[in-house]
Amino acid sequence: MSKYNDIETGTKSALNEAFKNIIYTIQANTSSAKQLALSVEQDKKAIVDEREAFKAQIAELQAVTKEAVFNINNMTVTLKKGDTKKGFVHILLKHFCNNCDGEITARDIINMDMIIARGIKLNRTGVSNHSLHVYQYLKGNKHHKIVLKPDVNNNFVVTMYSVG
Repeated sequence: MSKYNDIETGTKSALNEAFKNIIYTIQANTSSAKQLALSVEQDKKAIVDEREAFKAQIAELQAVTKEAVFNINNMTVTLKKGDTKKGFVHILLKHFCNNCDGEITARDIINMDMIIARGIKLNRTGVSNHSLHVYQYLKGNKHHKIVLKPDVNNNFVVTMYSVG
């Protein structure tokens, strides 16, 4: 005779009910876990899709936009894509950063034309290469410089940075 045969009928019933509840809880948790896993996979796919769309937009902009031209105070200023030493690529790589030398913000880049229009052109002081034109703009605690390389009909942006 098994030792479990001595269990009262009510106790067996209670155990059966407890086992049913445990099985139901496991099934419910499994279902919730499957739903959560599906939701996570959908979120991952949405992020990948969004990233791919963003890459496509950047590629499209790069294919279409080779330069930005500003007309400022009867002067044409061109910001070209450039490379690591001059132009937009240089500005992004060297000065569009947190707590780096010459740190600038996206707003500073957007307001580049205002810095040239409202800034003062430096003569010899603060200009190491006299074939370049340097514009300096002070507003509050912000101090920016933009370096332009003049050409026959155009001024090309070499760099832009903050001082101090």
